[in-house]
Amino acid sequence: MAKLHIIIENYSLSSAEIHKITLLQQAYDAELFWYVHAHDTMLDRLYFSTELASLWQSFTNNVKQTSHALEQSVQQHFKNSTLSYVHDKYWGKEVDKNAARQDLRIITRGEENLSHSVLQYINHSNAPLIILGKRPWGAKCKLVGAVDPFHSDDPKNTTDINVYKLTRRMAERLQSQEWKLLHAIYIPPLAISHTQELNLFHRERVYEFCREIQCPPKRMTFCGGNPEIAIEHYAQINKVDLIVLGSRKHGIIDKWLNGSTVEQLLKTPHLDILLTASHSAKNNPKS
Repeated sequence: MAKLHIIIENYSLSSAEIHKITLLQQAYDAELFWYVHAHDTMLDRLYFSTELASLWQSFTNNVKQTSHALEQSVQQHFKNSTLSYVHDKYWGKEVDKNAARQDLRIITRGEENLSHSVLQYINHSNAPLIILGKRPWGAKCKLVGAVDPFHSDDPKNTTDINVYKLTRRMAERLQSQEWKLLHAIYIPPLAISHTQELNLFHRERVYEFCREIQCPPKRMTFCGGNPEIAIEHYAQINKVDLIVLGSRKHGIIDKWLNGSTVEQLLKTPHLDILLTASHSAKNNPKS
């Protein structure tokens, strides 16, 4: 039986997230494991001063009430579920200890941005991850897999092949025909005069990639601009529910010079993102 591991941020679980987790549970016919990521720094400290005593008591009572409400909500919608509370900043180790590498992890965004420890976990994880926001999915769950088969450090396009396979498999699980592969064509400012030629080159290269992986050309679509901006804009205009992105390891210098499309899109609270498990470009992708 498949297993889904759900990490809840800030004791918060919206009705939209409950609905999406229900769809994923049904799609995977999965057993659910819940973790409440209690990353409030006050929980890690003891306060003895008289001035902070009342504040600490109020804070503790509020946490207990919120935790109880969350437990009731989970029990109401997902029978026989139990929650584990993970307070330490290394909570990811506990999740990984309970999960197999191929098990899907689901992280809820909460009301605020993803916490630093969640971003660290995403950055170092070798497992597939879904980051869920508060926005509900449409009836048919539209998926887009973002591909960019131009990376010199991935000559076999291992990451993009994984994106294609995961997009197709997720669409099959969710019984959705509404899926595409998306390539963002970025033209550097100094090459604007060669826009037409570069657009043609990108399209030819991407369609060649589609032939190699036997992806029907009708499943391929394009947008233009900086990838993180263009992909977000495409998702908004076309009401995309889930964006599949390749998880590629970047060196510190490379991230400093070029940034990370995944990192920028993760900062967009209304986007739901599925990250592939990272693989070395030296390894052949599994079917």
